[in-house]
Parts: sequence; C-alpha cells; structure tokens
Amino acid sequence: MDSISWSYWMALGFVLCGLEMLLPGFVLVWFGTASLIVGAASFLLPGLDWGIQVGVFAILSGVLFFASRRFLASRPKNNQADLINDRARSMIGQFVTLSEPIRHGQGKVFISSTLWRIKGEDASTGDTIKVVGIDGDQLLVEKVPA
Repeated sequence: MDSISWSYWMALGFVLCGLEMLLPGFVLVWFGTASLIVGAASFLLPGLDWGIQVGVFAILSGVLFFASRRFLASRPKNNQADLINDRARSMIGQFVTLSEPIRHGQGKVFISSTLWRIKGEDASTGDTIKVVGIDGDQLLVEKVPA
C-alpha cells in the first residue's frame, strides 16, 4: 500500500466534522479539518506516501488543536456568552438607585428582582450607585456623583 486514497481522508474529515455537531467540546473539528486538508493534498499529489499522509495529518491535527486552545484562552472573558451563568459578574457596570442606605460600608439592593449584598462607601436612600466589581458573594459599588 503506497498511499491512502484521498476519498478516505475526505470521508474521515466529514465524519469527524459531523460528529463535532453531535458531541460537545470543540475538538473533533480540528482533526476533521486536518483530514480534509490531507485529503485535498492526496488528491493533488496522487503518489503521496501513506507515511507522509499520516504524519502530516498528525502534525496538522496537533497544530490546529493547540492553536485553537491558545486562541480561545486569549479571548476577553467579558462577552455575553461567558456571563450567562455568572450573574454577579453580569451586574458589573449597572447603575442602581438605593432603596435603603449603605451603612458602615455594607448594604443591600434589589437588581433584576434579586436581593444583592453590596459593599462600598456609605450612601443614603435615593443615591445612585454603580456596580464596579465583585468580592465573593458581594457586589462592590461606588457612589455616583449627583
């Protein structure tokens, strides 16, 4: 066996990319892409040895996989999709009018029908505050000048 048929590589690529749609993880697509590239190379270079084909597939799979991981790790974490299950962090940047005062640096406020514990400088009822961060289960707030 001198080479693996380009059609096998293409079929493997489509199967792996199809499985990616059914299984979670964002992994199989890179192996499928590598397989499709090797299939195209095998079509264009019909005498390509099977050892070279497998080697190129392995190297491409690794490069694509690790490049995607590096790219995903470098993305900013403040997009809406990342905030879906982190309600406290999704509150950062919101402005709220106090319905009860902040005393001794502690208080409570309703935001989106949820009672949140807040921490910040003392403020009176009716003052506007801005959520600037989180500390454990408390929202960190700053008083907004009138």
